[in-house]
Amino acid sequence: MVDCYLMEKFDLSNIDRVIRKYNDWGKPWAFVDFVKTTLNDKEIEYFDSIMKIALEFENWNYSDLTLGCKITHTRLRKITEFSEKAVANIVRSASYEWK
Repeated sequence: MVDCYLMEKFDLSNIDRVIRKYNDWGKPWAFVDFVKTTLNDKEIEYFDSIMKIALEFENWNYSDLTLGCKITHTRLRKITEFSEKAVANIVRSASYEWK
């Protein structure tokens, strides 16, 4: 679970906005750097913690990538207040790591 104290240090809407802004899926490996270049240190710390959860082996331990996407999406929707688009972008980025 993501530490609650981190959420009190900044506005999550800024992170959400930056995540939603990424659209260069021809270069999925650039997603994380794109997001981090716009965030402050506390926001990066929070984003890193979410990406760590999104990339956990337990999410992707299936031969079906679609199932891994669904599991990761469900987990992130339960633990974050990010918009649907932001969660989808995080899951999309994570899925490229597991292809």
